[in-house]
Amino acid sequence: MAIPVWSADLPQRGLIDGYSETFRDGRLQSRTSTGPGKVRRRVSSAPMPVVASMVVTYSQKSRLERLWNEESAGGSLPFIMPDQSHDGIPILTAGGVPLHTAGGIPVLITAKWLVIFASPPQLTPWGIQWSAAMQLNVMP
Repeated sequence: MAIPVWSADLPQRGLIDGYSETFRDGRLQSRTSTGPGKVRRRVSSAPMPVVASMVVTYSQKSRLERLWNEESAGGSLPFIMPDQSHDGIPILTAGGVPLHTAGGIPVLITAKWLVIFASPPQLTPWGIQWSAAMQLNVMP
């Protein structure tokens, strides 16, 4: 069975408003009888929590529902989606100038995430569209 891929029919980038990434945390914290607790590494690779939202049309809402219900088996299977903080960003020289191909086209970063839904997407009416808020875990 192939890993599902975020559809080109859906927005490729979430809204900046409300977007957040949290550092991966593979630590184990233990309480002690006195003083501060102990912290040690529990796992060498942990998921990265991401909160994102996007505005979708009614047909995109249906496409997102299909991703949740069928392709990710109710959110229990991972899928591939564009890296929200790197994909599509121009590659810069040391001086901060974007690199271009010989034809003058900017060279862009292509980056993908393997993600799993941390919770079901929350859909809220947004005028004649929908706001889709998602909590995702980017897999290591």
